[in-house]
Amino acid sequence: MKILKNVFVYYIIISYFFPAPLRFFYSFILRNDALIYAINLILISLILLYKFKSLLAFINNNIWLCSYLVILILYSLALADYKVVLYFFYIIIPLFFFYFFNYEVLDFIATKKTIFISLFLLCSAGIVYDYYFDFPWKGLASASIGGGNVDVSKDWTTGGIERIAGFSRSSYDAALAVMFFLILIICKYKNLVLIHIVFTIAFISIYLTTTKGCLVSLAVVYFVYITNSFRERFKEFSLKTIVILLSALMIILPLGLLKDFEIPFFNNQSFKDRIYNEWPFIMHQFKDFISYVLGLGIGDVGLGKQLYGNARLASPGDNFFIFLYSNLGLLAFVLFFVIAKRLKIVKDDLFKYMTVFLFSYGITTNILESPIGQLVITISLFMSFNGFAAQKEDTEISSTEFNYDLHKL
Repeated sequence: MKILKNVFVYYIIISYFFPAPLRFFYSFILRNDALIYAINLILISLILLYKFKSLLAFINNNIWLCSYLVILILYSLALADYKVVLYFFYIIIPLFFFYFFNYEVLDFIATKKTIFISLFLLCSAGIVYDYYFDFPWKGLASASIGGGNVDVSKDWTTGGIERIAGFSRSSYDAALAVMFFLILIICKYKNLVLIHIVFTIAFISIYLTTTKGCLVSLAVVYFVYITNSFRERFKEFSLKTIVILLSALMIILPLGLLKDFEIPFFNNQSFKDRIYNEWPFIMHQFKDFISYVLGLGIGDVGLGKQLYGNARLASPGDNFFIFLYSNLGLLAFVLFFVIAKRLKIVKDDLFKYMTVFLFSYGITTNILESPIGQLVITISLFMSFNGFAAQKEDTEISSTEFNYDLHKL
């Protein structure tokens, strides 16, 4: 059973952190595109088999939330094709899995160490190699969805500059993977030389992907890392101040209130396109009271509408708050409130760094459509760190005993 568990854990790691070679293997070696979707079917099956009681407990403890979601689904189905709504839930299957298996995920993170350095170096090496050479999966498309194809790994440029994806499907996913493993390493190791080498490698790797939002996140995470050596009072004050400023930027920028200001690190063409075109386009669709309460409907902003709705009106969102508010309505504010409350309670470094990363990178990306992003969100929103050491002593403890139930707010 332990061997089977380890095999599945590494299958998840390969599927989400090194998806391009896996998809290439499925589609062009085995010639079976359907295998690409096996991971989500497995995740659903595991939730139903091992966490069904936890699922029922969640529904029972969060009746108001489930009622809101039912109303939201019916509202969304009245506005859009059911495929758009279904696709939204399909892409967040990893989020459900990480939530219900949050103890197991946290236990894996807590008990492993050297593997994260290996995975970090592998992700970085893939980016560097892809910068000088081309992987065989680059630019290939497979897995027909809704009459179209999806990329095994994107081959694209911005302003004539190539966006490097490495072992990932896109440049931003490659940068996201590097940032994720960087945070795990700085939480695990105390060696200053090693940490600064890792930060340097991360900077080079992310720079090669041209993912500017992740470069900003890297700078913010590094600042938090430096302040971590200060007194406890100052650490808490600086962390809360940073998160408040980042969350304010995330909400204010799409409203266009700062579009005439020069903001450091946010003055490139892609950012200007967001602030002058993409975000106003989304905000102008909020036209009545019900849209301000329930949003624009599940799946209205994101890849689902591009695949199954009116592609001409589709938008990726490119902002964590706007993406949440457009798809989930006022629930977006509740989720932000949950994180704010956890900032007062949770003292764990992993939570701290992941939350800072989420709020800094989330300014210019929706992050939720990435499985790695969903793992970051789970750590920031739901994982229970307090008392984790005591919980580790009893490995038979049910995950329902430490799940962060929203009804407790």
